[in-house]
Amino acid sequence: MIISDDHALVDTLTEASPGTYQTHTFWQGVPGNTYTLSVVSSGKSFSAVSTMPLPVPLDSVTFQQTAGDNGKTVIQAVANFQDPAGVPN
Repeated sequence: MIISDDHALVDTLTEASPGTYQTHTFWQGVPGNTYTLSVVSSGKSFSAVSTMPLPVPLDSVTFQQTAGDNGKTVIQAVANFQDPAGVPN
């Protein structure tokens, strides 16, 4: 399993435990970078490509109160933000 980005950074992942893989180079994704994951399994090749979106500023946090399944009150935090116009996501 290999992960790479659009700035020529390449890393071969190792299996730390069954189904869990570990990187040796990437510490944190960078907004705007495009990442490719390449996998060879049972002689077949698979790949996926994704671009990390730029951060969207948080406008505010509000709270919503609802009744839970057990009749108890549930309070949930709601993040309020505006996606930038013209940027697909």
